Amino acid sequence: EYARPSEVSRSRARFFRGQKPILLYTGRAHFFFRYKIRGARHVLFYGLPDHDHFYAEITSFLAEAALNGSATSATALFTRYDQFALERIAGVPHARQMLTATKD
Repeated sequence: EYARPSEVSRSRARFFRGQKPILLYTGRAHFFFRYKIRGARHVLFYGLPDHDHFYAEITSFLAEAALNGSATSATALFTRYDQFALERIAGVPHARQMLTATKD
């Protein structure tokens, strides 16, 4: 979020064309700029988003790849201390089930 707009544009274009395999995108950058990230096939949340609608917005980046037939995935890492954030995203019954399920 502190990069110049030209650097951001160049990085997003390189990611879309496949020249860069990983793009680090922060919740803060999404809050302020709401970039549309094209070319994403996998999303990894290292912690749940602060705002529940960010989860839906960011996972919608996968729609283009899914339409093209690519395998897509969204993974969120969370702990029991993230219970309230998980409830906002998945709902209370699903959050409880996810928190009490066996860990693989």
